[in-house]
Formats: sequence, C-alpha cells, structure tokens
Amino acid sequence: DFDLLVASPNASDSVYAALAATTGTARISIVDSLLAGIALAGTASYANSDGRARPSLDLLAGGNHLQLEGTMAVLGASNDDWRIVVDAPRLDALAPLLAAPARTDVARHAATAPSGSLVAHGHVAGRWPDVSSDGDLQAKALRVEGVSVRQASGRWRLASGNDGTLDGHVVLDGVDAGGRAFDRVQADLSGTRRSHRA
Repeated sequence: DFDLLVASPNASDSVYAALAATTGTARISIVDSLLAGIALAGTASYANSDGRARPSLDLLAGGNHLQLEGTMAVLGASNDDWRIVVDAPRLDALAPLLAAPARTDVARHAATAPSGSLVAHGHVAGRWPDVSSDGDLQAKALRVEGVSVRQASGRWRLASGNDGTLDGHVVLDGVDAGGRAFDRVQADLSGTRRSHRA
C-alpha cells in the first residue's frame, strides 16, 4: 500500500534528508513467510502528513522480535527521535542468516552461528553531532564465533553537547574467548564528552 510523494532532491541533500522530506503513507506486510527456512512475519510503515516523517518496523523472525520506531525532523530541524527494542530469546534460530562461513585455515570446523538470548532497548534523539542516547541490554548464554559469555548486562546514557553527561557500564560473566577464560570482565565510563574516564 503506497501513496508517496518524493520531494525534488537537491544536489546537497543526503538520502536521509530526501527520505525525511517524502510525504504520504506506505505500508508493507509480511504474513506467514519463510526466509532461509526461518519463519518470518511483520510490518514496515511510513507516514508523513505534517512534515515529520514517522517510519516504523515490527519484525518477528524465528521467535525473535525487533521493533523500530522513528520520528524524523521537519526540513531544517534536527530533532529526530528513534527507539529500538530487541527481544531475541532464540538467536540460534537465525543461524541460516547469521552464521559466519568457515575460514580456510579452520575449514575442518563447522561454521559457528550466534546463539543465546538478547534483550535490548535503545533510544537516540537528535542528529549528529548533536545527539543524545540511552539504553540497556541483557544477554544470556551468548556465543558469537569463538567468544562465549554466560551472562552480560550493559547500560549507557549520553547527553548532547561536549559537556553533556557520558555514562556507561558493561559486565560480562563467564567469558571464554578462544579458549581463554575470564570469570568477569567489567568496564565503566563516566564524565562528559569533553572530559571522561574509563
């Protein structure tokens, strides 16, 4: 379902700016489909009736859920707003899409697909370089190629401006990286963009 009016592009406009200036509505639905053997369903939409474009994506793939919602600023402004939610209890179900091919020097080993679970929330406001962001994540039994983590958690907060608050915290428990084991890995970042410490 498409009813869009694409704005006449200027030579200096980016693809992002051209998209933000496009007016009208569009919607695509995926119902009971398969992609590389993975059950797939969802919707993608776009609406702009007042100069502020609102794209969104709601996707369910192999029992894993992704939601993305955005509001793009009117022409000449920069107050964009994006939110993302990931609820992925079965990353292994995405193996046909995410598995890394075996490298020639370890061809005797099968390709290692990501597995485990991941829940994450993220928010980004503004437009580069005047951007603020916050979010958090939780992961369990996570494995990506040669690295596995029993449990992981993280959060971040970034305020706009050089003197805006910068705060981040990551904890990884039960890490195995290529046969090297670590009980816990922790990283903290605090301060401002101009002056911070880790």
